[in-house]
Amino acid sequence: AAAAAAAAAAAPPSGNRSRLRRGAVLFLKVACLWIPAVCFWISLAWDAQLLDLRTDEEIDEEENEARRLERFFDVHFLPEDEYLQEMQIKEEALSNMVEKLLKSRNFLDHIANGPLGHDHDGDDENSDSLELSAVRAPERKNAQLGAEAGVVEVSYVHPPPRFEDGTGIEVSKSFDRDAGSRTWMPRLVFAHRDGGLALAAMNFQYVLASKDRDERWACTRLRADLIAGLDGEAANEEICCLQGPLPHGVRYMRI
Repeated sequence: AAAAAAAAAAAPPSGNRSRLRRGAVLFLKVACLWIPAVCFWISLAWDAQLLDLRTDEEIDEEENEARRLERFFDVHFLPEDEYLQEMQIKEEALSNMVEKLLKSRNFLDHIANGPLGHDHDGDDENSDSLELSAVRAPERKNAQLGAEAGVVEVSYVHPPPRFEDGTGIEVSKSFDRDAGSRTWMPRLVFAHRDGGLALAAMNFQYVLASKDRDERWACTRLRADLIAGLDGEAANEEICCLQGPLPHGVRYMRI
């Protein structure tokens, strides 16, 4: 009887510890799982960031970078529902032209080796460009061209802010809703690791969707100039200047 009474007296503390343990587990689940999950879904639904650990300088820098990209892709004037789609289409069109340049033997030969006649003293003024091309490095294979393209960095040339209207909102000169004009003129710099620099200027025009193609931006004018040779030596030589009509532009032209 005494043993049974002792066991009965010891039971309540054990039950209290069990309830405390369950309460602690429940509290940890609420604090560590449920509350963060609710906050995440609320921030996702409202498109707001509830916890931002960035400094004010970092926030300003990221906002400025976003505005520079908007100006480069010329989408800062578009409504929010068209913004991302327009940028994605333009980015795809620009990537196609960058790939076209980096696959061109002529373009890579200039940026890697310098201007035509780079290794000559210029005494023979009557020699034509074909003779100058013949003494350059021998024609490289596709694998060599791919390796050469791998040491070229491509950078956007960010345009300055456009003029502003009476409300202080930037206005794009390349888009006229009333006239229906859709043009885009990006600039790129290609930098070779040995010092070569090339500036590429492009003109894109908007092509409406049709039954056999999606809407897109077609490059109607492409000009590339070598502005620096080996070791950064100053240069001023045209690499290519192509012009083509819509709907394909210069897409199928050889550089």
